[in-house]
Amino acid sequence: MNVDAIKNGIVIDHIKAGQGMEIYRFLELDRLDCTVAIIKNASSKRMGRKDIIKIDTDEPLDISALGYIDSSLTVNIIKNGEQYEITNSNVDFGTVYDREEIPQEVIDYFERIG
Repeated sequence: MNVDAIKNGIVIDHIKAGQGMEIYRFLELDRLDCTVAIIKNASSKRMGRKDIIKIDTDEPLDISALGYIDSSLTVNIIKNGEQYEITNSNVDFGTVYDREEIPQEVIDYFERIG
């Protein structure tokens, strides 16, 4: 199965298998006017099986509570084709800790959803 890469948007990865739809509903992704891909039960060396959500949008999306739903997931912010991984080690529900390692445009993203 092929799902196109996105140039600008968000990829929520390493979601526990079966929780992708819960996150989809929680984020109210059905209300967005953009392409959203949900991949369920994808093979994963680290997890065995996982879900993935790809959101093709430039619009800010409040992802600050995702750590409460699944603390193992990662969020990848895609800007101009470049991927920046946000994990619980460098983000606390939308607040970036190590600002030196993260590009300003990604920091700006979190400040907009603030």
